[in-house]
Amino acid sequence: MPALALAPTTSAAPADVLPGLAELIATQLAPQVVDIDLKGVYPGDFLKQLGALGGLAALHLRGMTLNVSSAVGFIALFGVAVMDGILMVSNLNRLRRESTLSLKDAVIAGASQRFRPVLMTATVAALGLLPAALATGLGSDVQRPLATVVVVGLITATGLTLVWLPALYFLVERWFERREAARPAPPHDGEPFAA
Repeated sequence: MPALALAPTTSAAPADVLPGLAELIATQLAPQVVDIDLKGVYPGDFLKQLGALGGLAALHLRGMTLNVSSAVGFIALFGVAVMDGILMVSNLNRLRRESTLSLKDAVIAGASQRFRPVLMTATVAALGLLPAALATGLGSDVQRPLATVVVVGLITATGLTLVWLPALYFLVERWFERREAARPAPPHDGEPFAA
């Protein structure tokens, strides 16, 4: 009986996106979670990667592949995600510096103040590209992956910026405050170090 030969598939199936997703997690997301220096964490780095996961999931769910058009969409997504993260963290830092509010009150007030600007920035970009993401006409094959990545990635990144980022800021700052409070006071001038 002759051996059955399987013909290679030439169509790009949604499963082709999964190795790219695994590579993204292994090379970008995992090192930042494992090797974290809390005072050196830049919120935009983590938001970019979580926005990228939303974009890759959208490509997979719509049966699209990662191509040049979708890569351009990721560039636009990263820019807006980083800008939103910088807006949020800089406002939280400003409130902590300029007010006498407690950490919890400063985070709540700062997140409330930046809720509308962050939401409007992402909403304008997502709504502007929604017709391109839903288009089916001539030439839409080029614009659809770009728009899909931006629309779904912005929804993911914006949700994380508004909910997750202030919560993470609170946890990290509280940890540093507790660590500073537990640290023994340095010895005074003229006193020998304790042995």
